[in-house]
Amino acid sequence: MLWENVDLKTRVARLEDTKNHLSHELPLTIFTHHLLAEWQTWTGQGSGLVFRATDNQSPLSSVEAVIHAIREKTGIQWAMHDLRRTFTTTAENIGVRGYTLKRLINHKTGAADVTGGYIVTDLESLREPMQTITDRLLTLTSGKLPTSKTAPAASNT
Repeated sequence: MLWENVDLKTRVARLEDTKNHLSHELPLTIFTHHLLAEWQTWTGQGSGLVFRATDNQSPLSSVEAVIHAIREKTGIQWAMHDLRRTFTTTAENIGVRGYTLKRLINHKTGAADVTGGYIVTDLESLREPMQTITDRLLTLTSGKLPTSKTAPAASNT
């Protein structure tokens, strides 16, 4: 992910070259906005790669050491895809609608899904479900809620 694709002002992140070969825009929640703003301040980087290798130049190519450290500390065996599965299951459990969830996880609706072809899910309509999912995951993992349950509206100015 490039800083050029993270807009902290409007609270939007754009992911390029995704698995389905489409760009994917997502709203930043209160937590992810704060995390990225703090990361930008801490690293002093405002352009180029958001996450870099220890040489501060190369792309982060492997997170195996991080996964191993978390496994050692927690005793939980997990894989990166479990994070996606947890996000999706949490969304389903709190009632995020199917087409909204598909949009959040960047799944295409197939040619056989006629109804899905008629549903237009814009970025702003994803903010509330994304915030609700984040709040639930924060509650489950830390017992803490963000300071606000509702994200303020993004500014386009």
